[in-house]
Amino acid sequence: MVMLIDAVTKTHSKIILNRNSQPIVQVISGESTSLITHNYPLREIPIIFSDDFYLPVILDSDF
Repeated sequence: MVMLIDAVTKTHSKIILNRNSQPIVQVISGESTSLITHNYPLREIPIIFSDDFYLPVILDSDF
């Protein structure tokens, strides 16, 4: 199995494993960058915290 996965990684091809002439598993290379940016569009946006982010919140009812 390891040899099959190594072959898929090197050649960027896909392998379909069958059981009783029915496809049960499709092994593909996971190095596609288009899927990553498509599924996670917010990954490129930086997260900015305000200066008082870690301070406790004081509500009017606490006084």
